[in-house]
Amino acid sequence: FFAFALTLVVTLKSAISLEAFGWRADLPAGAAIIIAAVATGLVSVLISFIKDVAAAPKAARAKREIERREKGLAAITRGLEAIALGDGAAARREAATATRALKEAPVARLLAAQAAQLSGDDAAAGEALAGLLDAPETEFLALRGLYAKALRSGDVAAAEGYASRAFALRPKARWAFDALLSLALERSDYRAARETLLAGEKAKTVDRAAAARGAAATFAASAYASHLAGDEPAALEDAEAALKRAPGLAPAAVLAARLLAPHDAKKAARRLCDAFAVAPDPALVEALEAIVADGAHEARAAELDRLAMKNPDAAEAAYARARAALLRGEADTARDELKSLLATRVSAQALGAMAQAEEALRGPVAARIWLERAAAAPRDGALSADAFFRITGEGWRRIVLEYMEAGRLAPPSLEAPPPGLEPADLAALAPPDEEALAIAPPDPTPLDAAPEGDAPSETEIAEEPIIVEAQDDPDTDEMLDREASAARGVS
Repeated sequence: FFAFALTLVVTLKSAISLEAFGWRADLPAGAAIIIAAVATGLVSVLISFIKDVAAAPKAARAKREIERREKGLAAITRGLEAIALGDGAAARREAATATRALKEAPVARLLAAQAAQLSGDDAAAGEALAGLLDAPETEFLALRGLYAKALRSGDVAAAEGYASRAFALRPKARWAFDALLSLALERSDYRAARETLLAGEKAKTVDRAAAARGAAATFAASAYASHLAGDEPAALEDAEAALKRAPGLAPAAVLAARLLAPHDAKKAARRLCDAFAVAPDPALVEALEAIVADGAHEARAAELDRLAMKNPDAAEAAYARARAALLRGEADTARDELKSLLATRVSAQALGAMAQAEEALRGPVAARIWLERAAAAPRDGALSADAFFRITGEGWRRIVLEYMEAGRLAPPSLEAPPPGLEPADLAALAPPDEEALAIAPPDPTPLDAAPEGDAPSETEIAEEPIIVEAQDDPDTDEMLDREASAARGVS
C-alpha cells in the first residue's frame, strides 16, 4: 500500500505554484505532498520531545512515590510478620518505617497501634487508635482496638461506649454484639441484654431461635432477681415470659411453680409437667415433690406418675416413677425402676432412693451399702441439687450465653459421665429372704455343748474375774463415719 501511494504521488503531472515576496516557485504536486508529510512528522516529534522534557520532573516524583509506597507496603508486611511472631520491638520499627513511607496512612497507624499493644505501650496504642477514629474507613477498626484497650485497663464504661458505637456502625459485627450482651449481663441489666438480643435479631447477627433462647434465659434471671428482692408478682411475670419463649427452661418452670403453688397447685404442677415434656431435669421432679409434699401419699404418687408420662423414656422419668412407687409402699417396684436407671447412670439421688427401697425391703443394714455409695457418688452436674436454682450474677451470665448458643444450662463436663453399676453389683440385689440369711449373725453355741475336759467348774467361773478391755476398732469407727457422711449427703 505504501509503495502504491508513493508511486501515485510521484506520477502526478500537476504542479503547485508558490509565490511570495516576488518569488515564484513551481513544485510538482507529489513533491509538495512529500514535503508536507515530512514537515508534519518533524513537528510532531518536536512537540513530543518538548512535552517529555516538561513532564520529566513530575515523572521523577511519581517514580519516587511508587518506590516509597512499595517500601511502606514491604514494611507493613514485615511488621505483620513480627506481630505474628510476637516481636514487639521489630514490629514497632517496621511500623515507624511504614508511617514515614506512607505518610500517616491509616494502615500504617493501625500497624503502629498493634505494635504498641504488643510492646505493652497502651498510651502509644491509644494515640494511634484515636487518630484512626477521624477516618470513616478506619473508625470501626479503631473502635475494636479501643474497646480491647478499655477492657484491659478496667474501664468498663468506656469499653461499653466503644462497643455500642461499633454496633451502631456495623450491626452485623458479632464481636460488638457479644460485647454489649456480655457487659449488660455482667452488671445484671437484663432489660438491656434483651434489647441487645432484639437488635441482633433484627440485624441477623444471631438467628431467631438463639435470640429467643437468650431472651428466655434473661427473663429467668430477672425473675430470680425479683424473687430475691421480694417482688413476687414481677418474678412470676418474668418466669412466665421465659416459659413462653422456652417451655423447657427448668429454672423458670421451678420458680413459676413455686410462686403458683400457694394459689393454684394444679397449675403449678402443670408448669413442671410442660417443662418436663420438653427437657427433663431432676430439679423438676424435686420441685413437684416439694409442691405436693402436704398431700396424701397416693395423690403425690399420682402427680409423679403424671410427670413421668410426659417423657416416659427419659432417665428422669424412671427416677420419678421410683419415687412414686416408694410413696405407695411398693419398694420392689421402685427397686426395679432404679436398677434400670443405675445400670446406665449413677447419681447420688438414685442411690439414695435405692437405699430407701432396700431399707423398706430388708432393713437398715441392707440400705447401708447404698447410703455409702450415695455419699461416694460423683457430684451431679445439674445446676440444682435442691430443686431451687441459687445462682450468682456471674452464673446467670454464663447460663444466658450458654443457653442462647447451645440450648443447655451448662457446658458439658470435661470429665466423662460416671458409668452405671456393674452387672455383678446389680445381681447382688438378692431376694429379701436370701439377703436376710446372708446378713444374719450365727447362732450362739450353748455352754453345755463344750467338751467335758474343757468345761470349767462353777468355782472357777465364780473366781475368775471378768475383765472387759475397751479396744479401739478403726474399722468400726470408719464405718460409722461413712454412714454419717452418707446420711448427710443423701438427706
